[in-house]
Amino acid sequence: VSESPGGAFDVGVLRLDKCIIRDCQAPAGGAIRDTGYSEIVRSCLYRNIATEGDGGALYHDPATIDLTIAQSTFSGNVAAGRGGAIYIADSSVTTFDAYHITITNNTASEGGGVYVPPEPAIPFMFYLYNSIIAGNEADTDPQISEHMQYYFEENGFTNLFQGDPHLA
Repeated sequence: VSESPGGAFDVGVLRLDKCIIRDCQAPAGGAIRDTGYSEIVRSCLYRNIATEGDGGALYHDPATIDLTIAQSTFSGNVAAGRGGAIYIADSSVTTFDAYHITITNNTASEGGGVYVPPEPAIPFMFYLYNSIIAGNEADTDPQISEHMQYYFEENGFTNLFQGDPHLA
């Protein structure tokens, strides 16, 4: 339990490989708040809680820096605000690459799985490859921010955010 952001890590540059981060609590970024380039590979972040704000597992808050997540799972994280698993702060990232990730069973008020601001101040690209974002809960946009759903649908991706993915 931390009284400052990032229950386990509050760092500028982060590279996690083959790590498990669980049962952390902080006001924002239950497990991690980063302020620079981040890479999370072959890792699991689960049962982390942002007690007062955004980013149950990860609060990504740099200026124009990339975020890469590969072969990782985010599950059972909770945010009092937005982004049950992952929260991308406004104007914070140029590219979010997600390869072979699973984001499920996370909870927030908005963007139960992933929250990205509606109109980032800088150009933003979200690449999602062979991944599952399903089974999350939120009052608004249970899987991913609504405007990002439109982005995927406009670019030929359909049925990403509806129906039962049969995870259990």
